[in-house]
Amino acid sequence: MKKNKLIQIGAAAIALLCVLNFVGCKKDSGGTSTSSGKDVYVAGTEYNGTHYVAKYWHNGVGTNLSDGTQNAIAYSVCVSGTDVYVAGYDGYNAVLWKNGVATYLTDKKHQSQAYAICVSGADIYVAGCEYDGKDTFTAVAKYWKNGVAKSVTNGVHSAFARSIFIQGTDIYTSGDEHVNDFYTNRAIAKVWKNGVATDLTDSLNNGATAFSVYPSGTDVYAVGIDKEYEARVWKNGITTALAVGAEFSYARSVVISGTDVYVTGEFMNSGSGYIATVWKNGVATKLTDGSKDNASANTIFISGTDIFVAGKLNNDAVVWQNDALITTLTRSSGTDFAYANSIFVK
Repeated sequence: MKKNKLIQIGAAAIALLCVLNFVGCKKDSGGTSTSSGKDVYVAGTEYNGTHYVAKYWHNGVGTNLSDGTQNAIAYSVCVSGTDVYVAGYDGYNAVLWKNGVATYLTDKKHQSQAYAICVSGADIYVAGCEYDGKDTFTAVAKYWKNGVAKSVTNGVHSAFARSIFIQGTDIYTSGDEHVNDFYTNRAIAKVWKNGVATDLTDSLNNGATAFSVYPSGTDVYAVGIDKEYEARVWKNGITTALAVGAEFSYARSVVISGTDVYVTGEFMNSGSGYIATVWKNGVATKLTDGSKDNASANTIFISGTDIFVAGKLNNDAVVWQNDALITTLTRSSGTDFAYANSIFVK
């Protein structure tokens, strides 16, 4: 079986650079602190039986960002000073929440989504896409800097900017571009540097994408999926498979710490559930044992010697610290399931 495509990751988060119709914030009463002395923020969603509710958790305590009357998802979170920024969509419109207050990034005439957020100094960058409103229903990959849109692609083919990273004056985005139209699912995984594309796969790939990008010095790392849903890491465009022999696998987030490359994702073998996994320099550490269906490791954050991962285990949004499950983010009464897309640690 193939994994639910709804579960996607925003950009990877680090200490200084992160990967991130309001009616008032509603807080859950459940949850526990994820780490003594550290503030842990997680963005994700809950399903209330009718719609997806965008939300974030701070040390396990949930705050609803949408009212639950239409679908909304929080894909990415970043904290700068005392401000909490979350990017996602509400009613299929790209939105940036600052301390729970929503700002829509488009005029809402056409569908749009925001997948990732990055704070660089006083500037707020959000990556995503906006549909052109034409009969072809083509999505244009975009990023917004302080609310001002910049198109990454020309709109000839549907494209999606799923991650963003600022390095000096350079703006890196990653995602995918479809060679014909969205419905053919013939997608090329790409990294854009200042709007100039580097193809990571060819046009024969079925649904390829680069979920996360991370430049480090003169090297550029990206992770995602290649042909037949196979987890991949690319370094300067050169690809390496992460889960050789797995039936399906996904690489969702990448961070660099010193000389070490950390990737999160999941894989499935015949007869098993999806196994949430962290790869360090290509060596896998399993976070789940495979007996739980739909486990996913969607995002990673390294804080000192601690490695935090957030994702989904069965029907719950969860956080792992140093390979151990430490927090199940409590679901509100009556919700069917929840999952986590992005994590930030102070």
